[in-house]
Amino acid sequence: MAAVIAALLVVAGCGDDDNSSSDDANAAVTAGGDLFTQNTHTGTLEPIAGRDDVFTLTLDQPSPDVTVFTDRPVRSAATEPLADFVDQWDARGFGEDPPNAALVLDQEPDDADTAVFKLADPSYDKTSGTVSYTATHVRGGTSSLPSDEDIDPPPSFEDAHLFIDPSGGGDQHAIAVDVRGAPEGNHTQVSFDSPWTIVIGSGEAGASYLVGPNVGGGFFEPSLVNLTSSGGVQFELEGGSGPITGTATVPKGASVGIQVDDNPEQTVKAGKFSLSP
Repeated sequence: MAAVIAALLVVAGCGDDDNSSSDDANAAVTAGGDLFTQNTHTGTLEPIAGRDDVFTLTLDQPSPDVTVFTDRPVRSAATEPLADFVDQWDARGFGEDPPNAALVLDQEPDDADTAVFKLADPSYDKTSGTVSYTATHVRGGTSSLPSDEDIDPPPSFEDAHLFIDPSGGGDQHAIAVDVRGAPEGNHTQVSFDSPWTIVIGSGEAGASYLVGPNVGGGFFEPSLVNLTSSGGVQFELEGGSGPITGTATVPKGASVGIQVDDNPEQTVKAGKFSLSP
């Protein structure tokens, strides 16, 4: 690994222009967590026997996609298949630290249209398209809803929206990517699978270019690093757990090494990769 940091966030444009851009450097920010919204035409809340204020929340006719958007200061949005959202539940840290969610009911009066829950144990039925959660009704805490708005969850409802708070669990690792022998002007890309997210910004957890031979430009996206020519970057990666997986695009004649924390550097070839933390 190159040993000296040349400059913090000396990045280049995202297109074919490889000249460095101070605008990109100024725009770099620390990544926030992902928030999620789900919509459904009908749903039910069935009390779980023997558990006070705990329900099985079922969205009977949900949208097949979940809207994913970032907490500020990052500005991005996307959609994710509902089945993938359920599959990524534990990887996002929700298994260890369940998220809170607000269920907003379109057909109810304004003073009785919102209930807040802690969500756990998601289950997706591929045949029917339904999704269900174990939902613990949140009534108290450091602050509470006004008594006239602290609704008892209805047994069934129509046209509702479920707003799920940011993914904030998972592991965090220091990552260094070093590209050697890349022909001048050729691009190397390293993308990380969801829910891994690159922390982009200044400070110890930020992203930095490292000194290397024939250093070119490059840019960061929330889950992707693009380097032109040779050189290296270091950054924090967060949000997942277990092996770090992704895909690399490596020019002919180049080699890519990735170091995770203080572990030995691992060589990554073109295509899918899996890194041991």
